This record gives sequence, C-alpha cells and structure tokens, in this order.
Amino acid sequence: MKNKTRILTFAMKAALTVAMVMTSASAYAQRREKNVYSNHSISAQLIGLEYSYEQCLGGNWSLIGRAGLAPVGAEINYDLESSSYNVYLLPAVTLEPRIYTSMRRRIEMGRDTYNNAADFVAFRSQVFMTGDGVNLGFTPMYGIRRSSGIHWMHEFTFGARVNIGEYSGLTPHLQYRIGFTF
Repeated sequence: MKNKTRILTFAMKAALTVAMVMTSASAYAQRREKNVYSNHSISAQLIGLEYSYEQCLGGNWSLIGRAGLAPVGAEINYDLESSSYNVYLLPAVTLEPRIYTSMRRRIEMGRDTYNNAADFVAFRSQVFMTGDGVNLGFTPMYGIRRSSGIHWMHEFTFGARVNIGEYSGLTPHLQYRIGFTF
C-alpha cells in the first residue's frame, strides 16, 4: 500500500514539475499564427502514447487523427485488508474534430498561438481494440493547448466519456498530454 502511494505521489509530482517547466518556457516562445495549421506529433499522457496528425479544415477548425495506446479507464478496489487499482490501456484509433475558440483573441492580445496554442472545444470518438472485440468511446470536452518552444506542446482536457462495449458506462475525462510536434 505504501509503495503504491509513493509511486502515485512521485508520478503526480513529476507531472506537476513538467507542467510548470513547460508553462514557464512558453513565456519565452511568443510566435503568432493567424490560423490553425496542420502538424504531426507524438504525445504522451501519464499513461499512454500516441501518434497524431492534425489537419486544418479552415479558419479555426481542425481534425485530429490518432493511433496508439490510450487509457480506457481505471478501477480502484479498497477494503479493510487490502487495496488495489487497475488502469486499462488498450490500442486505440481516434478522430477528434476541434474548434479553437480563443485563437483570434490570443492574437489580438499579443499572446502565443504557435503550434495551435489556444483553448478549444472538441468531440473525441475512439475505437478501442480488445481481445473480446471493439469498444467505442465518445468524449465531448474542453481543452487548453499551449506551446513551449518550437516543437513542444502540452494540453489539458476535461469532459465526460461515454463508453460502449466491454467497459460500458459514463466516466469523467481528465487528461494532461505532452507532445513533440514536427
């Protein structure tokens, strides 16, 4: 129990440290793009790793396609004698249309919009491959994306996910992603 708590505490501290470094570095990377632009990236969450391609659809709209290992959910079991937790990580394919809602406002204020650094609203559709078949996940979400330097970006998203299949149900969605764009 103590080892699991220590590992979880270390992971949270490491993620917070990385987030603070990336946020402070973004203050020095003030580049402005007028519209959303297309890019390739490799990104990692606390659990998961994905390749993605973001295609500009015009104006502030884009469509992101992702493939990789994505977290499906977590389960925590606790009783008086023991506790355990499981995280489900499965191969997944994702399509995510986005509209960047603060791009123009950030440009007018002189803020960084490089690597599509802006707030956004998105609807993520995921297909998870399991041994028993295919599971679907649908997630309407709000997110914040910022860039750090020329190639690095980070995103924070939250919303609610509806899973259909083996892991059916409504679950909260909370994610922090660090990526390298090229």
